Amino acid sequence: MPQKKQEILVPFLDRTIEFISRCSVDKHRSHAVLKAVIALLGDLGQSFGLRMLPVLSQPFVQVLIQEGVNADESTKSIANYTQTVRCAGREGCSI
Repeated sequence: MPQKKQEILVPFLDRTIEFISRCSVDKHRSHAVLKAVIALLGDLGQSFGLRMLPVLSQPFVQVLIQEGVNADESTKSIANYTQTVRCAGREGCSI
């Protein structure tokens, strides 16, 4: 993502992460929402790099990824991508 487009999203990052966190504990969350929030985390991590590391290190992210890995093949693929982004450049992070 070009730098200018990233900067447009910065003011909304905290609220976006808060929304994803709330989705992670929603007992009525649909499979489509699970898949979408996992993909969004991966895309944000890819776009913002180190800025997203504190978020991607939070336990709720790993829980979402694990749920995605245990879902259908399409969601599993997205979860694996997000896990790869999450672990990029981090020692001791398992994919």
